[in-house]
Amino acid sequence: MTLLMSTADRLRDLRLLRLSGATLRQVLWTVAAETTFVVALGSVLGALTALPSLLGVRAGLRGTFGVPVRLIVPAAPVAAAVAGCLVLALAASVLPARVALAKETRAGAG
Repeated sequence: MTLLMSTADRLRDLRLLRLSGATLRQVLWTVAAETTFVVALGSVLGALTALPSLLGVRAGLRGTFGVPVRLIVPAAPVAAAVAGCLVLALAASVLPARVALAKETRAGAG
């Protein structure tokens, strides 16, 4: 929902890009690139935030049971979660921008 509202708030900027000569495709690629960057940054910051907690749980289990505990973070579910977030974020940002700018293009042509 936040990305949808953010895209709606940025329509003026996107229109300015169109007026300065950017094609609809170029504007949409810009929105997609920004969204991808935000998801990547959020994923990295989320991982860095979770890491101390995971290390603390590992240390607690090792101290409680007295056996070595390996920290295993399966890559496939993490990658699937990040990919799912990326798909949802792109849908929430690129699709509204496309609809708004396409309506504008049709209105300007008629």
